[in-house]
Amino acid sequence: MAARVVTWCWRHGGWVVAVVLLLLLPAGWLAATGLSLDSDETHMLSADLPFRQAEQRFDAAFPQYRELLLLVVDGDSAEQAEVSADALVARLAGDQRFLSVERPATEAFFRDHALLFLPPRELEEVADRLIQAQPLLGGLAADPSARGLLAVLSLMAEGVRLGQVPREQVAPVLDMVAETGRTVLAGRPRPLSLLGLVSGREGSDTRRLVLARPRLDHTSLVPGEAAAQAVRAAAEGLPARVRLTGPVALSDDNFRTVAEGVAPTLLLSLALVTALLLAAVGSLRVTAAILVTLAVGLVFTSAFAALAVGVLNPLSVAFVVLFLGLAVDFGIQFAVRFRDDHHRLGDATRAMQVTAAKVARPLTVVAVAIALGFLSFLPTDYVGVSQLGLIAAGGMLVGIALTLTLLPALLGLLRPPPARKPAGFTALEPVEQVLRTGPKVVVGAAVALGVAAAAVALTLRFDFDPLHLQNPRAESVGAFRDLAADPASSPYGIEITVADPSAADALARRLEGKPEIAFALTLSSLVPDHQGEKLAVIADLDHLLGPTLNPPETMPAPTATELSTSLDEAARAWESAGFTQPALVLRQVLARGRVEAFAEAVAGGVPPLLTQLRRLLASEPVTADSLPPRLVRDWVGQGGEGRVSVQPARPLSSPAEMHRFVAAVRAVEPMVSGAPVAIVDSGQVAVAAFAQAGAAALAAAVLLLSMVMRRPVETVLVLAPLLLGVLLALAALALSGVAINFANIIAFPLLLGIGVAFNVYFVMGWRKDVALLSSATARAVLFSALTTGVSFGALALSSHRGTASLGLVLMVGLALMVLASALFLPAVFALVERRRSPRP
Repeated sequence: MAARVVTWCWRHGGWVVAVVLLLLLPAGWLAATGLSLDSDETHMLSADLPFRQAEQRFDAAFPQYRELLLLVVDGDSAEQAEVSADALVARLAGDQRFLSVERPATEAFFRDHALLFLPPRELEEVADRLIQAQPLLGGLAADPSARGLLAVLSLMAEGVRLGQVPREQVAPVLDMVAETGRTVLAGRPRPLSLLGLVSGREGSDTRRLVLARPRLDHTSLVPGEAAAQAVRAAAEGLPARVRLTGPVALSDDNFRTVAEGVAPTLLLSLALVTALLLAAVGSLRVTAAILVTLAVGLVFTSAFAALAVGVLNPLSVAFVVLFLGLAVDFGIQFAVRFRDDHHRLGDATRAMQVTAAKVARPLTVVAVAIALGFLSFLPTDYVGVSQLGLIAAGGMLVGIALTLTLLPALLGLLRPPPARKPAGFTALEPVEQVLRTGPKVVVGAAVALGVAAAAVALTLRFDFDPLHLQNPRAESVGAFRDLAADPASSPYGIEITVADPSAADALARRLEGKPEIAFALTLSSLVPDHQGEKLAVIADLDHLLGPTLNPPETMPAPTATELSTSLDEAARAWESAGFTQPALVLRQVLARGRVEAFAEAVAGGVPPLLTQLRRLLASEPVTADSLPPRLVRDWVGQGGEGRVSVQPARPLSSPAEMHRFVAAVRAVEPMVSGAPVAIVDSGQVAVAAFAQAGAAALAAAVLLLSMVMRRPVETVLVLAPLLLGVLLALAALALSGVAINFANIIAFPLLLGIGVAFNVYFVMGWRKDVALLSSATARAVLFSALTTGVSFGALALSSHRGTASLGLVLMVGLALMVLASALFLPAVFALVERRRSPRP
């Protein structure tokens, strides 16, 4: 029946094309208007999964942490970072592109109560250093400018000259000021860290965070683009560096990197595919017919996607890749056979009738088998793959329908001349004879190779951390890695939502002591211990420093002349005390006219430093009732739930470490959420989904092939080289160090589909007593693999690691699939022929 349909379409090509055009218009409209994109990656997994339910519970209790854009503010000094973070929040306040923009309540709280959270002995050490710095602080409080700073440092240098102050106490301070002067002279001013100056050493925290909740457009490939532009505009002119990271920025950079270079890659792929098609069929007219059929099929498949799912996710958009990679095989198989028969018979109509009789059955079997394989993804928890399977299955039916109708119609209209020579590779006849001469050796070698490949494949790594798929040079990736390197700020924390704050405290106590856990924070963690002892030390310190930090009056800002005079006087004082190098820097600043820039660099952080010290000395007892409401909101949910935030004891730099951290927390409380949990569980869901679907697809393929071929041995002949090719591909990936990830795992349905197709073509050709390697089938298979491999192999050049790994897996997998079939099947055919009666 299919052969009669093909022949009818060949003879009535005009009618077929007209009908297709009539259907193409509404299909194109439906595809253009009925398809949308949901770039929210959380929607790719079933909401019924335990870790997704834990996420939803946390999001409901603490909605302020949903879809965050994290602004990382890095200054050259703590004061610069603090001022820049506050300025950034002020500039973005009221911007309608954000739901909220604020500093972390916990950060501000710890900043204002830092002394209360120090161990008693460390607090006493800090108090001693502040007392030693009293002259410096007094001078800065009375004159909060470079003039005041230099005057105090000159007095300290004079004390060294007179033998009243130890040189080792002053030298580090002057060296820090001199280093700041050198950065000013170099044109890259680095502000002086006054907190470091007070303590006599560098090392104060120079990073601050800002939490922004943007209004996202999930119909866009980059939902947070408008908010990101607002942040970059607000950050202009700030002295500190501002970087964007967090879930929103990482997702946006991920899709932005994927989209980079799409146009040139598509053009390159189209050019290469066209060239390979031309080489395969030897005719521009036939090549054009295949390309038109592919384009029409893609439109119809997109229309089916609009009807079937409507909203695509970041994974289901890959149906385009799968459709083109598989449907082009149908076109090549059909066209190569037709060209070969046309050359052999001379008459085009007769050649089409013979081709239809040859290819209709194997092409239909292949299309249905692949469609069943894709449909096997439907019942899995991986919603993204489930959608992809449904659309790709529909695409296979569209592809085979158009290959058996539109393609012969276009060939009938274009009427390509016959090929000049047979389509097969006659030069490969000796190779096939060699393989058939010693079949037992070849099969034995293939089995041994398969066993060895299986052993190597067991070492294949799985890495489902989405960060490892992205361009490492992306801003969001770099900022995220910097945060992850510090356990105190690691975004790889685990969140647990429990009934109330008291339950949170009990759970935190159970988590304490585990080697994988640094600490578990709850609301009670914000109430310092030993407050009586610490407040007494702070009160004594306030008694000594309070008057110093709060002088009755302060001097006005110095003029430019006064600044120059203060630098000259300081240089002379430092020289007389033997500090020649710092003094030389001051004279160079004067000589090059960089006085104002130097003054800003060394004294710009004085006001925030003095404000911070006054806050610290004004510390009062902290109780659960006295905590700020905004801080409590971050630890007590909207329904009274308690929150436990668990941080890893060390950076989670490998999947194994992440698994251990998640397992350690889950051993105490199973219902957990957070980035490590999502990475671990989503990876397990992906592997389970592909394993479940793979088993179902294999069962469906075996059943279908058994029904169609009716000979168990032929079903085995189709599946055996497929298994060998898969094992070789997995072993190659393991040896090359490529891990299975969320991107390249998509290649395996395509590889399995193509593998089934190639072997069905070979086995059905063998049924008709057709030589394997020298046949038109071999030519079609080779060029089909080359076309798919080259078109998607260009992805390996992408700067996106996931996309590049997808292209690599496709190229390697296709090459090994073809090689396994081409070398294994001739020998097996020879063995089967020797063991049974002649084939009909």
